[in-house]
Amino acid sequence: FFFVAMAPSVSELKSTNWLRDVPLAALEDKPRKDLLTALIETQRINPAVEVRTNTVFSRYVKEGGIMQPEEVQELREAMRKLKELRGKAEEDRLAIRLINATELGGGVAEMRPDSVALLRDLKCDAEWLVIDGCGPYYDVTVHIHEGIQNPDYSPLSQAEVEIMHLVAIHNFTRLWNFFASADAIWVDDPQPLGMIPLIRAFFPDVLVQWRCHVHVDPEASIRSYIADMVEGRLDKTRDALMLKFLEFNGITDGLKPANLRAHISIFHRDNFGAGLKLQTVPVHIMGPAINPLSFKNMPINKELVKATLAKYGIIANLADPIPPIVTEVSRYDPYKGPFEVVTSFIEGLKDCKDPNIRRSARFIYAASTPGDNPSGARLLRLLQEYLDQYPLTGLPQEMQNIRHRVFLLVLSDTSREESLMARITKAQPMTDHQRSRIYDEIMQMVTYSTRQMIQELLYFDMITESTADTLLAQEDYNAEFINFSEAQWDATYKLMRDAKRTLVTQNRAKNKCYTGREMNHLEVNAFVTASPVRVQFSSKEGFGLTVSEAMYKCVEGSFGVTIGTKVGGIVSQVCTGAVGIEYPDDEVSASLKMYRTLPDDLDQVTVARMRDDIMHRSSVRKVTGEVTRWLEASTEEKKAINEAARDHVLKNFATHANLKNIVAGLHMSALQAGEMPSTKDVSRAIVSHAGERSVPSFPVYN
Repeated sequence: FFFVAMAPSVSELKSTNWLRDVPLAALEDKPRKDLLTALIETQRINPAVEVRTNTVFSRYVKEGGIMQPEEVQELREAMRKLKELRGKAEEDRLAIRLINATELGGGVAEMRPDSVALLRDLKCDAEWLVIDGCGPYYDVTVHIHEGIQNPDYSPLSQAEVEIMHLVAIHNFTRLWNFFASADAIWVDDPQPLGMIPLIRAFFPDVLVQWRCHVHVDPEASIRSYIADMVEGRLDKTRDALMLKFLEFNGITDGLKPANLRAHISIFHRDNFGAGLKLQTVPVHIMGPAINPLSFKNMPINKELVKATLAKYGIIANLADPIPPIVTEVSRYDPYKGPFEVVTSFIEGLKDCKDPNIRRSARFIYAASTPGDNPSGARLLRLLQEYLDQYPLTGLPQEMQNIRHRVFLLVLSDTSREESLMARITKAQPMTDHQRSRIYDEIMQMVTYSTRQMIQELLYFDMITESTADTLLAQEDYNAEFINFSEAQWDATYKLMRDAKRTLVTQNRAKNKCYTGREMNHLEVNAFVTASPVRVQFSSKEGFGLTVSEAMYKCVEGSFGVTIGTKVGGIVSQVCTGAVGIEYPDDEVSASLKMYRTLPDDLDQVTVARMRDDIMHRSSVRKVTGEVTRWLEASTEEKKAINEAARDHVLKNFATHANLKNIVAGLHMSALQAGEMPSTKDVSRAIVSHAGERSVPSFPVYN
């Protein structure tokens, strides 16, 4: 055993071989070693995500009157009462850790920065933590993601459970310092789920919440795994690895479910968690939210819209008018219906009576591929093959070029400067101070080419010759990042100046210093704002924040109508100011079967058959009809429904409403903790000389 005062470095992590050598029931030695090696090689430099946002409650009061001062005071009073429940003084800060699997793409990553910022405005010590992962682990999490929503999916194997436990233990030891200082830990979705029993075992006084963002209809073994992790039931056979880890660290007594379970579980709607059949962990209902003031949702000018469309070739140049556009913003995921929505656009456009609309309309599928879903690349490739071979027979003459008017986009969240910094960090070890100095220098060279940046850093001895050679030798060193065109920067500076955003925000636009995430959000905003028709063709959905984002965008001269399938959390959103489409269970099953059985390559015969099968479904025909209707609708019709949609979202799904729910969930956890059996009798074989819990014996690997 060894103990350190802080989380271990990579070299310290390699000093023990426990995870490599501990006996496992199913996972063989080579895949285990490959998994652990990949975890070390791909682990994040800092698991805490830097949150850069000026979101504070005063902006909600002063900009547009989104909140009243009394509402802010009520939240501050609620936080004071929570501190009182936890035995803290009023001047103390509650330490809240929010954990999920990725900072790129998906609703959780979209909500997190603003939630953290507003918690900090409530005088909390809030941190956003992202866990490490790698290929074999992501394969298992994709299996769980599919199986948690499909009772007929393949069972979870013992080897897959052991992979989940290996990664959970790795991340638990990596995040030890964050947990040791925490008052509450908020865990999102199944990926980090295995850490809940560990957190409760080592830190019994910490409040733990688990939030699930999907409608649970699970396969039996996946239901058992998730429910048992949430409710603290460790099985001697299935969870032997986790029990051995606890035993290795001297925790053998008090391992009752009541001492290991989460304090509350959280779902978007009343019926979402019923399939888990939780017996001991109470449920808190809260929907997610959008930030009306964020770059992704703020009203933007036509100049930025046109500059963004021109950058991606959707219009030829800035002088062109904005054509009719249909857009879906989603991941490339079977549950988002990419084949269905492309088909609905083409067939709906065919039915338009106006030949000018048929001649000019475009479709945009805008996606960011998150780090925890690499299977999206294959689906994108197959979708492109489907489009390239889509039958043109029966389409009018002005639509014979329709394949070239469908844009399947993958939008990066990383700027050129952030991408270069990440490559440098991977190429050479450095201290936090050195890293900060190099990044500051890079940001002073935004007008340089990437090659010039590398050469300049080498000249001033900020990087080694070896690092420079490595960077320059990479064929893609100038790729995989987002950057604005000159027209986009000019339009953004004008936008921020006219919107009276802070001088810092204006000057960063003037100096071309936005983050990749900020540029990504402005581009997505531009695509949706430009679109009179906004679609979300989900077959299953936890909530679907993109629906609220689409509904909220309501700009004079760019009104749009949102069409969403009535599944999961979308039902709550499209009930007012949008078009809801019924999606029968048998058609959902047919859709998922189609995606599960996709071949590795598509030919013309397969594409034609797929098109016919897709159009045979009533849900697709209804979406197709709505696409036709709203492409041809008058401005007055679109304005009326768009304004109703904006008001509905602002009232029910804005960030300040989400913070009220988070604070309510923390209160519920604190009350629940007070009712739980005492955990003071849990054995603590590892105690430092000061009498406080110390870092466990890190069971990692070479």
